[in-house]
Amino acid sequence: MKKTRKISLGERLFFSILRGRDLFSLLISLNYKIFTGIMRFANPAYLDIISAASARRAYFRAMRKVPAYKKFIDSFEADSIPETDKENYIKVYSMEQRCVGGKLPINKVMIDESSGSTGTPYNWIRSQAERRKSHGSISYFSRYCFNNDFDIIINAFSMGAWATGINMGKALERNGIVKNTGPDIEKIIKTLEFFGTGYKYLILGYPPFIKQIVDIAKTNGFPLQSYNLMALVGGEGMSEGLRDYLLPHFQEVYSGYGATDIGG
Repeated sequence: MKKTRKISLGERLFFSILRGRDLFSLLISLNYKIFTGIMRFANPAYLDIISAASARRAYFRAMRKVPAYKKFIDSFEADSIPETDKENYIKVYSMEQRCVGGKLPINKVMIDESSGSTGTPYNWIRSQAERRKSHGSISYFSRYCFNNDFDIIINAFSMGAWATGINMGKALERNGIVKNTGPDIEKIIKTLEFFGTGYKYLILGYPPFIKQIVDIAKTNGFPLQSYNLMALVGGEGMSEGLRDYLLPHFQEVYSGYGATDIGG
């Protein structure tokens, strides 16, 4: 992609059209059936054009509003738009410089900490709008995978500063009843015992932790096979071998790795 610093007249006109498309996307995303129905018939070529234009618009917007990004782009002389990563961008510029206007926003924000799966956990500023969009995407992903065919959601992701735990709990409140146990196997087992086998359960957690639930249930003689269980994992990648190990105990197992650590 050419690193053109000026917006052409054609791009300005197209970016104006994109505002209408943004509003349309927002409206259809409010209803799952409408959203999936329309997206099912979306032309891939159209999506390619819109995605490229949206990325181009974000580039100009960041150049104009984010001090660190402008310095980053100006530091390159090659005739291209360089990719940002943790080494050349996150570690080089302060969090304040990477925010709009060069300072931390003072309200309607949260600070998440990524899982550190690449070696180091990082802090990320999340606006209310960004979190709302992320929660909607997670909620729809879960509904797409399981068709909301569950009664009780047990959120076994780590709570606290980490992005996944809090975001998964908030997002899945849109889909059903949520109990945030965190990665506490004793609490999870007691929850299953308390509510019994008459309900369908969706358990959320890190892949190796879900395996631990199975292993400890086997060791303690807990009748996990008597329960109607499904699992949605994330926070790190999951092998197909692990999925095969879990499937005798869970009706379905899906991975949403990368869905909550947006930008992380």
